Amino acid sequence: MDADFSRDYLSAEKRHWWFSARREILKAVVKSLLRQRGQKKFGSALEIGCFSGRNMLALRDLSEHWVGLEPDPNAAAEAQRRLSDAEIVTGSFPESAPGGKFDAIFALDVLEHIKDDVGALTKIKEMLTPGGVLLITVPAYQWLWSAQDTANHHFRRYTRPRLFTDLTAAGLTVEFDTYFNTILFPPAMFSRLALKLKKDTSDEKFWKIPPAWINAVLHFLFSLEKYLVPYVSLPWGLSVMAVAKNREKM
Repeated sequence: MDADFSRDYLSAEKRHWWFSARREILKAVVKSLLRQRGQKKFGSALEIGCFSGRNMLALRDLSEHWVGLEPDPNAAAEAQRRLSDAEIVTGSFPESAPGGKFDAIFALDVLEHIKDDVGALTKIKEMLTPGGVLLITVPAYQWLWSAQDTANHHFRRYTRPRLFTDLTAAGLTVEFDTYFNTILFPPAMFSRLALKLKKDTSDEKFWKIPPAWINAVLHFLFSLEKYLVPYVSLPWGLSVMAVAKNREKM
């Protein structure tokens, strides 16, 4: 992640509509997953690429113990300040993967940063307890590749079938997969394509927060998907989400 991109990301993470609405969707999905398992919370959870810890903060009450792994030392320090009872490890995945087994692992827009994605998923499977689950999100559609992907050091974007294939190749069983960020897909698609065609992106601020009323409207529209994503598989969207299980027995 470029330094300028990282700084913008840290600044926007609290208020930008994409981050705030996505956290609501993630929490709805995790709560639904726990209900299906007959649990109120996980015993242990790891977020790979936790950045400043806002996802873990939003999901804090859904696991007994949290561990975060983050390569950016400034973001890792902020995560540790924000979650004093969590264990935050500074380093990259899979090289600095923490030891132990986890009931749940979260890789939220992380896999696209890793060159060997199947290898990373195989390592995640090894880190899951028998019956443990992975919740993963990735950006969708290679044809939407833009300067934002380049600045964020992505290797690829995904389709739902590609992510399913990679998870299966790693020995995980996919229980649910879907596109999301579906409601805003048409305008976002045209915006991304316009950005892709722009020749000079040197002045681009990728995580610019729009005026308050626009930010609120976009948050509202995106957050509506928290009523859909846990229950139905959506046919298209700017992102892909999957829940995969380690079916190894004790």
